[in-house]
Amino acid sequence: MYTLFDFVTQIKGIEYLIAVSAIGLYILFWEVLKPRPFKSMVDTAKGDIEQIGQRGGFAEVLRTAGHVAAAPFIGLAYVVSLPFVFVYAVGNVFLQAMAQAIGAGADLVARTLVLGAHAVARIVHVSPAFSWRPQEAYFLGRKRRQRTGKGPSGKERTDKESSDKGSTDKESTDSEPANKEGDTR
Repeated sequence: MYTLFDFVTQIKGIEYLIAVSAIGLYILFWEVLKPRPFKSMVDTAKGDIEQIGQRGGFAEVLRTAGHVAAAPFIGLAYVVSLPFVFVYAVGNVFLQAMAQAIGAGADLVARTLVLGAHAVARIVHVSPAFSWRPQEAYFLGRKRRQRTGKGPSGKERTDKESSDKGSTDKESTDSEPANKEGDTR
C-alpha cells in the first residue's frame, strides 16, 4: 500500500467481508435458537425448487442469471454512450439555432429585394407584376401566311414585282398581322 486510494480500497474490502459474515452468522444463530432449526429454511428452499420446475426449469434460472450478469455491461455501454448523446444533443440544438438565424437572414434579404424592386418599379412607372399575354406567345413558332402569288391589288404578280417586293413582303409578314381583305398600301 503506497497511496491513500490503495489503503481505502483494502479497508473497504475488509469491511464488506466482515459485514456479510456478520449477517450470515446472525441468520445461523437465529435458526439455532428455534425449536426445529433450519426447518423453515428447508421448506422455503423446497418451495423455490418446485417453483423453478414449474416455470421452465434450470434453463429459466440460467436465463435470469444471464440477465443479471449482463446488467453491468449494459450499464457500462450506457455510461460510455452518454458523451456521444450529449454531443449529439448540443449539436442538434446548435444547428437548429443556426438554421433559424439563416432563415431569418434570408427572409430579411428577400423582403429587402422585393421592396427594392417595388421602389424601382414606382420610379420607372412600370408594374413589377409578371404579365403574360397569350397572343404574344409563340410556343411552336409564328405561323406564316401562305403566299398566294397575288400582289397587293389582288392581281397576279409579275416576276419583276415578286423580286422587288419579295423582301418587303417577308418583312411585313413577320412584323405585321395579315389583313384578310388584302393590303391597301
